[in-house]
Amino acid sequence: MADETPDIAAGLAVPLRYFAQLVRHMPSPYMVLDRDFNYVEANDAYCRSTESSRDEIIGRYVFDTLPGTEDQIEGLLRGVLETGEPYQATNFKYVYTRDGQEVVTYWDFIYHPLVLDPAVGVEGILVLAHDTSKRVEQEQERERHAVVLEREKTFAAQAEAIASQKAFVERILDTMPAGVAYLDRDLVYRFSNPLYARFIGKRADEVVDRYLDDVLPGAVEQVGPWLRQVIETAEPFEN
Repeated sequence: MADETPDIAAGLAVPLRYFAQLVRHMPSPYMVLDRDFNYVEANDAYCRSTESSRDEIIGRYVFDTLPGTEDQIEGLLRGVLETGEPYQATNFKYVYTRDGQEVVTYWDFIYHPLVLDPAVGVEGILVLAHDTSKRVEQEQERERHAVVLEREKTFAAQAEAIASQKAFVERILDTMPAGVAYLDRDLVYRFSNPLYARFIGKRADEVVDRYLDDVLPGAVEQVGPWLRQVIETAEPFEN
């Protein structure tokens, strides 16, 4: 009588082949490392992310293909081996060197321990990853834009407050029973109250934003040294 015991291996062969193809063509990077951090498996997406072919990396030490990353992730991988607990990260900043240039990327990933035989323990690590660099860059750009808008609001509020204070002071100076004018460091009038303008035979609009000598010809030669002394020393001058 023929042995009617089902051929389990044969029955699993087709599903396993389909599964292998599915993993190979997954859009997100996938790889498997052994306990020494050598590549056991890697799908097409992972190979593209490292600009390597599968034949170039299988069997190689992972940090030989990813220079400059050992300090960032070796401790995480060892933690998975030692604890048997998975490690998951979101928007992990991952910096590596390519063609002598530092490349900054961001990833969501999970390091999952592979336990094929409970008696043996963790025999390797399954790595599933998703590149979030574009998402993080967009978030950072939105944050920078928000900061700029907040600064603009702050500057606008400060400018409005300064303008309000300036208008308040000018209203007071306009009603003072004395002539008052303000000259900047270039000896250009920035303010004149009506009484000062009348005192020099001008209207206020004929004074403001004009050079001292244009308003009062010869004044720079006569009083310029005294005015510059006040500007440089910040001390009042009386004569």
